[in-house]
Amino acid sequence: MKIFKLINYLSLVIVIIISCNKNEKSQKTINIKPDTTISKINDSILFSSNITNLTIDSGLIMMNDSKLQRVIVINKDYNSKFILGKRGRGPKEFTHISGTPLLIENKFIYVFDQGKRKFKVFSAKNGKYKASFKYPIEDIILFDIDKGTNGHIFSSSHLTSKPIIKFDNTGNILQKFGKFLPSENEKHKKAINYRHIVTTNENKIITVFLSKPRIEIFNRDGKLLKQYIFKNYFNFFLQRVKNRIKKNPSKYKYAIHHLFEDTYYYKNKLYLLYWGDYNHPSANEVAVFKFHPRKNLLSFKKVFKLKTKSGKAHFTTIGIENNEIIAFDATSAQLLIYKL
Repeated sequence: MKIFKLINYLSLVIVIIISCNKNEKSQKTINIKPDTTISKINDSILFSSNITNLTIDSGLIMMNDSKLQRVIVINKDYNSKFILGKRGRGPKEFTHISGTPLLIENKFIYVFDQGKRKFKVFSAKNGKYKASFKYPIEDIILFDIDKGTNGHIFSSSHLTSKPIIKFDNTGNILQKFGKFLPSENEKHKKAINYRHIVTTNENKIITVFLSKPRIEIFNRDGKLLKQYIFKNYFNFFLQRVKNRIKKNPSKYKYAIHHLFEDTYYYKNKLYLLYWGDYNHPSANEVAVFKFHPRKNLLSFKKVFKLKTKSGKAHFTTIGIENNEIIAFDATSAQLLIYKL
């Protein structure tokens, strides 16, 4: 009986790999131009060149401004509601803002201060500072984190026994799960194991490796349900990384090479902002995958190539809402809106 189960399992894996390869070879790329360009909010709040994370939740658009150490919070009409924090070492201030701002229970906005390794909590109603708590790992959060339906928070680390950490809204670790990819040493382990994390309404966790074309799907209990390795589609990136490592091993071998600059999940679709050409670093393409939650299947749909008037852009973060891609271009320090 066990042998038949193993055969069925291996057959399923082969089908998934074949399906991935078919999807990758038949990719559809669509060039889209921005419908709206925003360089300032309410004619007074200018964007810096370093908006690093953006999330949309319950009518709020929250953006980390890592250059000025603040979070810009606007409404769906792109009008300002308030600004959280500023550069400084006080309780309401940030030393090094990073990660993804999270709206918890529709009442609080959680912002990670990497410099102090703390989450700072603000009111989602008026922006007033409420409290702070320590991030439970001696590590940084540079990439996407997400919240569960019950307020739990999921992040990724290379310093724990398992790479994915679930903790509560006071910093207590509840669970660790997942597996590290094999590595040569700690630097290599760090370089290849960081993940973006998004959660779904069906209590699933999708992790996207930062520097490898690898996606894993877990349930809320940390059980691995499916994994995908999209080798063909992103092979150009992997080959160029290998070439750079050969040219200068000391500089590139253990660097964290960004394949996926940002991720976003919206209405059963996974959006991956990635580097279209590694030789000319520019994150300007968005791969779209359909997620089928009952079967835990990802199917490739299309690629949107984000065009700009100048022809040059480097997008650092994206959000999706109401059939629009909201993307920040660091080259022009502008928020661009693309209708799909």
